[in-house]
Amino acid sequence: MVQGAVAGNYKAYDATALDLVFAGTRNVTAANRLWALDMVNLGAGSGTSFSFDNGGTGTPANAFGIISSQPSVDYAAKRIYFTTRKKAGGSQQTVWCVGFSATAFTACPGFAPSTAIGDVDGSVIPWKGNLYVGTTTARSGSSTRIPGRRRRASRPGRADKGLPLPSLCGESHEALLLDELEGLGLHLGRNDSRLGVEERDGWRRHRVPSIPTFDGTSVFVGSSDGKLHQLTNLATDPPTHTSLVLGAGTVAVGSPTLDYAVPNLLYVGTDAGLVYAVQHPVP
Repeated sequence: MVQGAVAGNYKAYDATALDLVFAGTRNVTAANRLWALDMVNLGAGSGTSFSFDNGGTGTPANAFGIISSQPSVDYAAKRIYFTTRKKAGGSQQTVWCVGFSATAFTACPGFAPSTAIGDVDGSVIPWKGNLYVGTTTARSGSSTRIPGRRRRASRPGRADKGLPLPSLCGESHEALLLDELEGLGLHLGRNDSRLGVEERDGWRRHRVPSIPTFDGTSVFVGSSDGKLHQLTNLATDPPTHTSLVLGAGTVAVGSPTLDYAVPNLLYVGTDAGLVYAVQHPVP
C-alpha cells in the first residue's frame, strides 16, 4: 500500500538524472520499503526496480515503520531523504537517508540516525545543510546536519503533519511554517543557531489548516472553516490576514495551487468536490 506522494529524479530538470520515481509503502504488519521505479520502461515490463528495507524483510528487528509522506530528492548528491514511524519490534529510527544509482540504493556515509526524534508523518525538507522535520507528538522544528548531530525545538501537544517551509520571510533567520492537524493551526517559527522556535500568535488563526502555499511574499492556506486564507506582510507581528469564503463555507478547503502560467489565479478544492479558481492575491 502506498499513501504518500511519489518523488522523482527527472532528466527533464537535470541531464544527469536517472528518470526514477520513488515511493514508500505503508504496511502495518509486513516490512516497509522505499521503492525506486524506472519511469521510462517500467510500463513496458522491461524497466528496473529496486528497493530499500534496511534489511527488515530478513531481520524484523531492522524493519522501519510506515511511510506516510513524499520523499525528498537531492539531485546533486543523488540522495533520498524520507521519514517513517517507529516500528514495534523493529527500528526506532524515523529519518532516513539513502544514496541511489540507476540500479541500487546505498547507505549515506556519516548520516546521523534520528532514533530519539519520534514518529514522523510529514516530509523531511533539506535546507542549507540541515534536515527539517516535525513529529506527530509535538509542535516542533527538528534539524539534523547533513551529516552531523541533531538539534530540536518543540512545543508539546500538537502534531505536525505537513511540510516545513524554509525561509518564508527572507530575514536573517530562516523561518519555518508548520501546519498542525490538531489544536490552533498555523504558526511561524524562526530557526536560530540553537533551533529556537518563536511562535507568533497572529498566525494561530485557522482550525485544521491545509498544507500552505507560498508565492514568495504571501502565504495561502485552506481551512476547515470553509475559507481560503491569505497572510501578507510576513515580517510583521501579526501579519496581515484576509480570507475568502468558498461556496457556502460549510466544508473544508484544501491546499491551494498557484497557476504560474496565469499568475493572477489560485486553484483550490473543497470537500464538496468542487475546484475553485480564485483571484490572486485574494481580494
